Amino acid sequence: MSSIFSRLFSNHEYNRDPMEAPRGITFFPQLAHWLDTTPVESSDRPCTVRHLEVDAHVRGIFAEVTQTIEIANPNRRPISTTLTVPLPDRAVVCGYALEIDGQLIDGVVVPKEEARVIFETEQRRQADPGLVEAVRGNVYSTRVYPVPACGSRTVRLVYV
Repeated sequence: MSSIFSRLFSNHEYNRDPMEAPRGITFFPQLAHWLDTTPVESSDRPCTVRHLEVDAHVRGIFAEVTQTIEIANPNRRPISTTLTVPLPDRAVVCGYALEIDGQLIDGVVVPKEEARVIFETEQRRQADPGLVEAVRGNVYSTRVYPVPACGSRTVRLVYV
């Protein structure tokens, strides 16, 4: 699997020196992830990646990659964090799931306008709408809230 993984990320523009990552961002160069660990308050400790599972299946010239990421919160109160995943060139997100009540719940693709309405409705209910969005180029981001006090949340991202 490491050869598959190396081919996917070896020439990726985000596979660079961790010192270049923005302040407050933990960079995983071998996996090209950014986890925004900027504490909300000065007394907060940053969230960390507790567990990462990568599964890649090659079919012809395509590879389907599933990343399951467990984000841990060491604080005594719930906290929000943002996971940013730069994808390889020409990769397309085809699946997303967020842990809710201990189970990964798959998301659905909806038009941007409909997603905005759903997002705002869920936020008013103080629920995490589980939104993954393209932020620039082939970089995708998802906000994870709440990551429970002294607990964790899991996110799954699938791309081809």
